[in-house]
Amino acid sequence: MLKTKKKVSQTNLMIKALLDILPANYLIKQGFPAIIQNDQIIMRSVFGLNFFLSSWIEEESDYKLIISEISKFLENYKDYIDYTRYILKFIHDKGRIPEKDEAWELNIPIDEMDLVLDLINVNIKEEVFSKLNLVEKKYFDELSKPIILSKNKLEEFKLEDLTTNYGLDLINAKILPLFINDILNIDNLNNEIEKYLNLSELTDKHLSRLNKLGTKITKLNLSKEKELSLLDLARKIKASIMETGESLYFLNNTEKFIVKEFSKKKAERLSEKLTEALRYCIRNNEELNLNMLITQFNLDLITANEVIILYGKKFSLPERLSKQETKKLDLTSKSVIKYIKEINEKPTIEDLIINLNLNIRDATIIITFINKMSVEALEEDFERYSEKELLEIDNLSCDILTLYKDAKTDRDLINLAHQVEAGIYSIKRALLYISWIENTINDQYIYTLSDQEKKILDGKISSALKYIVENELELEFQLLIEEVGFNFKDSNLIIRRYNQIISNEINIDTFTERKKTKIEALARKIYKTKKSGEINSYEPEEILSLNIESSSLEELWEAIVYLKVKVLNVLVTESRIIKTEIGKIRSEGNVQLKERHGTKISKREAIQLSKGSIKLQDANLKFKTSAEKVQLKRGMDFVGGLIRYKVAIKNKTDMLINNLEVSLQMTAEHMRIVDIKPRVYKKGDRAKIPSMSPKQSESVDFYLEPMICGSIPVAPITTYIDAFGNPQMTSKERLMVISKCPPIINPGEENIAKVKNIYESNDIIRSFRTFELEHDPSKTFILIMEAIGAWAGKTVSKPIYESQEPFTAEVYYYILNQIADPNLGHQEQIIIKIRVDEEKNIAFLNIGAETNPTVNGVLTHIWQLANERFGEAFGYEFMSLHCPECGGSVDNIGK
Repeated sequence: MLKTKKKVSQTNLMIKALLDILPANYLIKQGFPAIIQNDQIIMRSVFGLNFFLSSWIEEESDYKLIISEISKFLENYKDYIDYTRYILKFIHDKGRIPEKDEAWELNIPIDEMDLVLDLINVNIKEEVFSKLNLVEKKYFDELSKPIILSKNKLEEFKLEDLTTNYGLDLINAKILPLFINDILNIDNLNNEIEKYLNLSELTDKHLSRLNKLGTKITKLNLSKEKELSLLDLARKIKASIMETGESLYFLNNTEKFIVKEFSKKKAERLSEKLTEALRYCIRNNEELNLNMLITQFNLDLITANEVIILYGKKFSLPERLSKQETKKLDLTSKSVIKYIKEINEKPTIEDLIINLNLNIRDATIIITFINKMSVEALEEDFERYSEKELLEIDNLSCDILTLYKDAKTDRDLINLAHQVEAGIYSIKRALLYISWIENTINDQYIYTLSDQEKKILDGKISSALKYIVENELELEFQLLIEEVGFNFKDSNLIIRRYNQIISNEINIDTFTERKKTKIEALARKIYKTKKSGEINSYEPEEILSLNIESSSLEELWEAIVYLKVKVLNVLVTESRIIKTEIGKIRSEGNVQLKERHGTKISKREAIQLSKGSIKLQDANLKFKTSAEKVQLKRGMDFVGGLIRYKVAIKNKTDMLINNLEVSLQMTAEHMRIVDIKPRVYKKGDRAKIPSMSPKQSESVDFYLEPMICGSIPVAPITTYIDAFGNPQMTSKERLMVISKCPPIINPGEENIAKVKNIYESNDIIRSFRTFELEHDPSKTFILIMEAIGAWAGKTVSKPIYESQEPFTAEVYYYILNQIADPNLGHQEQIIIKIRVDEEKNIAFLNIGAETNPTVNGVLTHIWQLANERFGEAFGYEFMSLHCPECGGSVDNIGK
């Protein structure tokens, strides 16, 4: 209660003068729950109290008496509210008004009984909803919820029911029925709510509540409920009247406030739901619309609208793509091109979403990406590429060149991408790389090579020529790639260097005596070699393949010339120059893909939730399962730190089968394919065998690198085309690939010499993994030690720092398997060696143990530990380096 009494100040004198001329009920008439009495203001902060006081005044004819009673009521408000509750409970329980002596037993002062009954009998006649402010409306709306949701009819409620059964005080019990009646009879509740509800400024909690209720209303509407009143609807969705009205307003205006731009993560999540919905439409021959999303996929109202918005959104290919985005789209283009060439020449966006599991954005922009790559010029700075990246590009270039030996090959970029199973960008870049190598590796480039580089290159030339001579072949550029197995760059270097050597004009007369003596001795050995039948001629291919006392290729060439001129008296003719040019390769595509979208999005009417859409057509390639027409067998063993998964295939039919593809079904996050042998069959992560004759057998080895410890199921699958042109599939039950990581103890061994001796002994099986140094080598060394040390315990002695500039360091851990191995007769010894070499730009994780499963499992485990620590420090995981020839880990940059 707030009282303002006479005070000395001039301000209070002014207030007193004002109060003297104001009527006692002036404040009530102005909408304040207060009264002026004896130069003071008596006020209560109670919702709805002013309506009660105003109605009470209007009912009484004795003005002075009512003012006195109101003043008394306000001063002792809580007591009188309690008295009314006692009386109303008595009426509820007994069904009658208590006598005065009965009221006294209720602890009500006998003299107050008349005033208490007057309070109970106050009748509020005026409309209240429009005169309440928003806070008051929300208060009474929440207060009304238990009454609204009860099963009783509203007209059955009495005043004593509201106070006794629902705990309302007198004022609330008087106001609430009027409030409910007013709000249920408003002509347009939607307009009333629109005045205060700004959907774009809702709190997360409020938005979530309206979304939930709006979804409920939608489902009621879709389930063909009979036309519901506002009260019926509120009871159906278990909400208050204003909540129900807000939910209807929200439902009819959802599209207006939903943000049309989505984060990458949210777009991916919505796209997954869209893909499921499109598949459902095809399977059940239904249309894609908002109603279906809510009913069949249990989506809420906002999410369903967002899916529709995402479906109709126009995505465009950015002018400049990041390296990561380009790589992602390139990988996507690989599957899209395969789909276009093998299944559907003119796919819609829906086809790509459903059959290739693409998100809506990628399915929309991939067409533009493919077209852009097909016709626009590409610029690449290969000097900035890492050796690993260049090696991958070179391998693809070799695949392209293998195709180009066939004059009938369609030199179209899209067809080429399909034939070598690569992305459109990868193909374009590989073609650019071919031109770059041809322009870069010229005679001048060969002249600028260091002596060491020439020595390494000459060794490759000797190896290549030896292979050619032994197999009675002729040195050709294409042969080096396809038969001998050199990559594109090395093949260019070999041919250029070979041509340089045999084109060098030799003037014997300019030889010094010392050089003449050496060359003559070398010529004599060549002569004897020829005479012994070890070589068939004095042609450069045969002579330069010889390994005579570590003589250089230049010296061998000089010896040939010397032998022909001085001994054989043969005229030295010009040797055959090997060509490296492969001809101009056209990179444009002759197929322009057309973007076609199969669904229209129509505007939704208020509370009319159905949407029209075009039905989607299914387009799947289904494989038939053959009954042992092709037999599969599988097995596995260990090769260092890798697992060799062997698959044997046999054609048990009496007819030729074609286009066999052998792949492994496994979890990519648990295991990755490092290599496939024979390499001639390797195409990405699968083996492709062109054809198999009746009863023919083939064997394929998959070299697997475990990414986690544990038992990983791996099953072989083969698809092929039978003699009648039908696609077939054969699979074999899964084989558990075990990567064992044993429980360990650290015995505290500190003799580094002893541990090194154990590590190098013949009883220890050794393997390793490596990764490229992309950060400070010293920090990298510490991070790996922290990661492995947390599991393996303390190190054997202190780290060994061989050099600080460049940084080179290593450290050892010596641990034992807690459980004794019955085959070994003791606890298995395990040695871990970490080495960081800045000069080679590589970090090594070495493992030595007495059994292959332990080597494999521990190596996988420490690799995972190091990767997790790296992820915490730098935000990404690293990849292990592998030899492009054998698939094994790389331990030397020079190899």
